[in-house]
Amino acid sequence: MHSHVRKMKGTFKIIIFLFSILTVNITSAQQTEIKGRITDSKSGEAMVGVHISLKDAVHGTISGSDGTFMLRTGIQPPWEYVFRYVGYVPMDIVVTNTSVPLDIRMEEQFLLGQEVVVSASRIEENILRSAVSIEKMNLRDLKLISTANFYDGLYQLKGVDMNVHGLTFSLPNTRDSMITQITG
Repeated sequence: MHSHVRKMKGTFKIIIFLFSILTVNITSAQQTEIKGRITDSKSGEAMVGVHISLKDAVHGTISGSDGTFMLRTGIQPPWEYVFRYVGYVPMDIVVTNTSVPLDIRMEEQFLLGQEVVVSASRIEENILRSAVSIEKMNLRDLKLISTANFYDGLYQLKGVDMNVHGLTFSLPNTRDSMITQITG
């Protein structure tokens, strides 16, 4: 009878040992949840689609329609988060406490480029100098076309062929020496 009790004690010790190992593995694999809200620093409006990721890791998410986000990770603290959005200054934030939701306010980023000059002309100058015939169609001409749609009306222009690929699918094709200009 004593041997039977010893076997039960030994089995009980093994079960306790396995349970403690399992508990340690479960607690070490727990996910930490980080929540927050991202807004524009000037207007205070929620920012949708901001990319949030852990630095040097594959964990990430984007902010929702109300600017809020939630990210779960098994990585141990401290966490360094990277916030990126086109037209805003990228932010790197170190987080050590997950009990308080993050309040992120992103600032606009202005990039100065080189000067751009825009000029306008009723008829492109290179078209006027070209040695080919020019066919023009404006908005008034489009309204006067007696076809079901715009593409069927292109067929009436000189030098435009329509490749018909089905009952409702046609593609316009111009000859190499023809320049067709549609103005609005």
